[in-house]
Amino acid sequence: MRPLRIRSSESNTGLYRFLDWLIAVALGAIAVALLLFVFMTPIVVEEDSIADIGGGELVFADRMGKYFADYGRGDIVVYRYGKSSKTHLGRIVAFSGEQVQVSNGHIYINDAYLDESAYAIGFSDEYSFCFTVPNGKVLILPDDRSSIDGNRIDAMTFSASEIVGEVRFRIYPLNKLELFA
Repeated sequence: MRPLRIRSSESNTGLYRFLDWLIAVALGAIAVALLLFVFMTPIVVEEDSIADIGGGELVFADRMGKYFADYGRGDIVVYRYGKSSKTHLGRIVAFSGEQVQVSNGHIYINDAYLDESAYAIGFSDEYSFCFTVPNGKVLILPDDRSSIDGNRIDAMTFSASEIVGEVRFRIYPLNKLELFA
C-alpha cells in the first residue's frame, strides 16, 4: 500500500507566498504604528525655542522613556503649561533642590558655571537673580533666554507630570532627519 500524497498546485504555492508577505508587512506596519503613536508622541514644532529644531518641523517625543531612566541636564523635552493642550519644547537646566543663579547672562547651578555655549543664547546682562528649584520640579528653559523675564523664572519650573517626553528624533523635513540621543 502506498502512502497518500497531497499535491500542491503551482497556483496555491504562489497564493501562500503572497499571504506570507502580506502578513509580514501587516505585522511590520502594526509594530511601526505602535512605536510611533503609542510609545512616541508626534509633535509639530510651532515656535523656534530650541536651536537645533525649527518651527514647522515634526519631532517625536518618547513618552515611555521617563519610566526607565531619569532625564539629564540639557535634554530636549516636550512639556505643557498647566491644563493647556499646547505643547512647548525646552531644555532641562536644573533639578529639584538645586540653586540657580543668573549673573551677567550666564547660569550657575549650585555655584558651578553651566556651559551651554553650544546651543543657548544667554540671559540679558541686566538680569541678576537667584532661586532654588522647588521640590518635585525641574527648570526647563528655551535656548534663547534673552527675552525671558528674570522675575518670572519660577514659572518655568515643571513637575514630571507636565513633561510629555524627551525628543528622540526629527523626521520632517526629510533633509534634516536626526536622532537625538
